[in-house]
Amino acid sequence: LLSMFSKQDQPAVGISLGVDRLLAGLLELGLVTSDAAPADVFVALMRPEDTAYSQKLAVTLRAAGLRVQTRLGSSKKLGKQFSQADKLGIPVVVVAGEAEQAAEEVTCKHMPTGEQLTVKAAEAAAQIKVWLGT
Repeated sequence: LLSMFSKQDQPAVGISLGVDRLLAGLLELGLVTSDAAPADVFVALMRPEDTAYSQKLAVTLRAAGLRVQTRLGSSKKLGKQFSQADKLGIPVVVVAGEAEQAAEEVTCKHMPTGEQLTVKAAEAAAQIKVWLGT
């Protein structure tokens, strides 16, 4: 096949399973489900210095059974991070700025309703699960 398209003799071994067709069949049979969003929660990053805290928060939320996406590296403006989460269909954004970290709190925003609450970091997973209906 390579030589047919490249016009050169190329020794090779390979296989193709037709993954797109396989996935379509599994979806049709109900053997796998498709989630609309890649995560339940997006942990926004206000400043690069907050990376360690946001990762710790992500670990805590994952331990509670939530799928979490985080922002790594340089922080985009907060509004752009909210837009990114909304575009991906992630229903909850969690923010922990300097003052919130000092108080061991986080601000959670439920994107579909716009409801926003500040809760203790240890209680964030429970609030998020209420919003998600799980």
